[in-house]
Amino acid sequence: MIYALYASAGILIGGTLMSLLHHDYWWVRVFDFPRKQIATGILCVVGGLFAAGETEGTGAFLIAGLLLCFLYQFDHVIQYTQVAPREVTPATRPRAKTRSLALLTANVEMENRSAGPLLDLVKKEDPDVVLAIETDRWWARRLSALTERFSYTCMHPKGNRYGMCLLSKRPLLSAEIRHIVSEDTPSIKAEIDLGGGVSTLLYGIHPPPPHPIHEPDTTRRDAELIRLGEEIRERQMPAVVSGDLNDVSWSETTDLFEKVSGLLDPRRGRGFYNTFHARYPIIRYPLDHTFHSKRFRIKQISVKGYIGSDHYPVLTELQYDPKAEEDHDPPVKSHIVEGWAEREMEKLRRKETSGPSGPENGSLARCAEKGGLG
Repeated sequence: MIYALYASAGILIGGTLMSLLHHDYWWVRVFDFPRKQIATGILCVVGGLFAAGETEGTGAFLIAGLLLCFLYQFDHVIQYTQVAPREVTPATRPRAKTRSLALLTANVEMENRSAGPLLDLVKKEDPDVVLAIETDRWWARRLSALTERFSYTCMHPKGNRYGMCLLSKRPLLSAEIRHIVSEDTPSIKAEIDLGGGVSTLLYGIHPPPPHPIHEPDTTRRDAELIRLGEEIRERQMPAVVSGDLNDVSWSETTDLFEKVSGLLDPRRGRGFYNTFHARYPIIRYPLDHTFHSKRFRIKQISVKGYIGSDHYPVLTELQYDPKAEEDHDPPVKSHIVEGWAEREMEKLRRKETSGPSGPENGSLARCAEKGGLG
């Protein structure tokens, strides 16, 4: 029993120390994810050491180390609890429909061949916009059943788990498929008419996750977020970014994206809103995100039920209000942040020998004012 506690303490301390390293290797960056699990494990092991009477010598040393690690882990996640102050103010007119945007974001899991739960959810929640991720041609055909209600579409199905489909009730003033970093990972940029003379840019993204074989480091993921963030700050236009970032809310990369873009995270001070993994509660993280500019207030944000995917869908409803920028304090892009972002982009330049290109042969992309895929 004592040896098991000592071994567990070593693993938890080691995992915390790994997350301190500033390397892009997948086996380092994966320790950004389980901060809640590590913090919970630390409390269990500390309790076990006290119960076993191991409070002197090696036991006391381990308890001190574990408690320091707990404080470090807790400091990262506390901002996503209701104890922390809210970063985004609630909407003052929650029933208003004009200048509002109800966005349903769903990673459907490409291999999932049960479209009914998602289609039923869309009918029930009746959002303004649906952003579906990991959509291949099979999923694009099923989603086309919604085009009677969602007249404006931008679809780019792919068979590599990086397809994406956007369906909107609100007019799309423009829409395009883009490849910010790699032709393998497309994204969507659309300008949406919110009514009342207001439009907003909506970016749908799905950068690659760290993976020991397919993506051994996070260079491309991090660079895609930084490039997008810089574009958003330069445009100085209302913007919403949504998608599966394959990163957690409390990581340094997500924090850097917020500071570079100047966007806000409505989850701060409200909750974790975990969306992955839908089948295994013990490894559940907030991977599906929605960020927005300071002229939006939050009407609601909620994680929806199981749709057969490894991700839960999330519904975010925003209200545009020019006065909201007076109440919000967006992240600051300091000289330190600029230097940090430049170092990340330099990693990409060293990694890539050619720039991003257009859609691959055999992929299918279509953005249309009316209708979807035939």
